[in-house]
Amino acid sequence: MKRWWNPKTCLLLGIGLLTLLILGDYLRSVLITPAGSAAAGGDPKYRPAFRVGDVAPDFSLPDRGGKVHHLQDLVRRDTLLCFTCGCANCLDLQTYLGILIKRMGEAAPDVISVSTMPRDREETYFRDTRLKQKILYEPKEGPVMDLYKGHPCPRVYRLKGDRTVAWIGTSPGDVPYVQVIGSELAENLGFPPEGPIGPGEAGAPGATETLAPTGSLPEKHEATGRSSVRASR
Repeated sequence: MKRWWNPKTCLLLGIGLLTLLILGDYLRSVLITPAGSAAAGGDPKYRPAFRVGDVAPDFSLPDRGGKVHHLQDLVRRDTLLCFTCGCANCLDLQTYLGILIKRMGEAAPDVISVSTMPRDREETYFRDTRLKQKILYEPKEGPVMDLYKGHPCPRVYRLKGDRTVAWIGTSPGDVPYVQVIGSELAENLGFPPEGPIGPGEAGAPGATETLAPTGSLPEKHEATGRSSVRASR
């Protein structure tokens, strides 16, 4: 009886298996986005050049009073690095972040924001968001915003104490509503995506209830004043 295998058959079989392995790896890279890294998916123009596990690029920017601060000096523990412009979407998300931070207590990360809003808005911005944070300022279309793909905003990164990037939040350019970013942020901070609902907090607001339904996020945001956050704190 003639054998079904021979050197030519074995070669063809090997080539077929190798092709299947390569195709499988390609499909996984296209269809599966690694958890905790929005940089792995979405529109390439919104991806920063660095990835999760890299050291966040250092920069220096002034605070409201003009004092220059270096990121490497500010990050000493778990830190959220936010990019904002003071628009309604930024105000809504940071107000929601203020609620999450309050619920976390001593376990909450520090918050640093790079903002393009006018510096004289800082006092009212603190009042409206109730979020304890360090705000640094940069002109619109500045190099730091570009480096971190901070626009469209709001954009959030999570850094470890050694400035290693632990998480890259999704760019608003890749999602239709700011609620998506709020749910993602809540989940990254250890809450369920629907928000900090726990014992005795059945009515605690989640991202859907807390963040105003602003509709599709525009490419560019301008400072629009106080937003319509409907959170009960």
